[in-house]
Amino acid sequence: MKLPTFVKNTTKMKQILIIFYLTCISFSLFAQAGCTDPQANNYNQNATENDGSCTYDHTELIPQFRTNLADELEELSGMISYQNRIFGLADSGNDAAIYEFDTITGAIIHTKELIGTENIDWESMTIDDTFVYVGDTGNNKNGNRTDLVIYRFPIGDLDVDGDIPANHIERLYYHYENQTDFTELPKNSTRFDCESIVSLGDSIYLFTKDWKKFITRSYSIPKIPGNHTAILHDSLAVTGIVTDATTSGDTIVILLGSSLLGNSFLEILHDYKGHDVFSGNKRQITVKHSSLGQPESLTLNANLSGFIGTEAFKVNGVEKKQAIFSYSILEYLHNPITSLAQAALTKPNLQIFPNPANSENISFTIPKTLRTQPYQLIWCDAKGQILDITQKNDSDPDSIIQYAIPQNAKTGQNYLIIQAKKEKYIGTVQVQK
Repeated sequence: MKLPTFVKNTTKMKQILIIFYLTCISFSLFAQAGCTDPQANNYNQNATENDGSCTYDHTELIPQFRTNLADELEELSGMISYQNRIFGLADSGNDAAIYEFDTITGAIIHTKELIGTENIDWESMTIDDTFVYVGDTGNNKNGNRTDLVIYRFPIGDLDVDGDIPANHIERLYYHYENQTDFTELPKNSTRFDCESIVSLGDSIYLFTKDWKKFITRSYSIPKIPGNHTAILHDSLAVTGIVTDATTSGDTIVILLGSSLLGNSFLEILHDYKGHDVFSGNKRQITVKHSSLGQPESLTLNANLSGFIGTEAFKVNGVEKKQAIFSYSILEYLHNPITSLAQAALTKPNLQIFPNPANSENISFTIPKTLRTQPYQLIWCDAKGQILDITQKNDSDPDSIIQYAIPQNAKTGQNYLIIQAKKEKYIGTVQVQK
């Protein structure tokens, strides 16, 4: 008997629904949530999706003292790194200016006043590809400021002698969405004080200090001038107060802070979802040095090293001058890809040769879209541990790039990753020694 058409269609629809249901089940079986960081003490090698549950053993970092700084930076409160140059600013009561300084001698190289602005309580700086952002975000005096503002000016002004003209400076005013009471409070008692801003995507993210609960809250505002409501995203217990923040692209955020006991710390945030920076791995590193004063500013370069800046401070009656210290977080990070092996199969593969590699160099074909933009070359071992990062800042018209295998590369399977601003390419390399 010939079945009616509607019966055939119904049967076919049932088959499609069954296939869809089985597919969903198979995905749920293979997508196992857990800790995906091999450095964590609760690492789950079967986990394919990071759920932010990683925990870590206590770790201490000893930075290297570099130099004391000039008197203008006695209250150093924010820094940025730009083309291997360091700029800093001082907080309330100081000039409305930023200073380029020598990281070897501590001497001021250039002073740039932001014409037409006022330093009520400058606390932080950040940059993107287009602008420099200066945060007049401090609010610890009474907690009731209604004039919080972030200034921005073209990043190219850093390359021009002289001050920043008033007509180059734009203003991003903001207020916190959950602050409704502006009653004057005693000093250092508000939860709406901020010393840390970073650029992520199309927004500025602010990390506040809570002087009572010792947590930080993340807020964001658009990068455009105007009046904005800072949107609350999440909070994180940090056992202290956060005094600055910095980033490596959009994939790593580091918070700098100190506790009441005098310990300084770095809170490394990575492998998070989108810009929800508290959703991924959260690893706190204790920072110790006999000359370390009050940590107030932080930079991070493409190779995951940078500077910690401190302001003048007395500890147990002993005065410690403003200074900078160099540090690196390279050893504390694995590649922020959940599963390199899985990603190498699902992402566009690099064409690497020779492979297996038994010489000191390999070559690969670079995708066309990356030949006109900066990118990073990241070398990882089979566990996802980063062994080397190379920054490529200039466009390269060549289609084939030569790469020197890191001396600490391990025998067996390794990964070479190209990380650009909005693209990632992954290739596997078998190293033979």
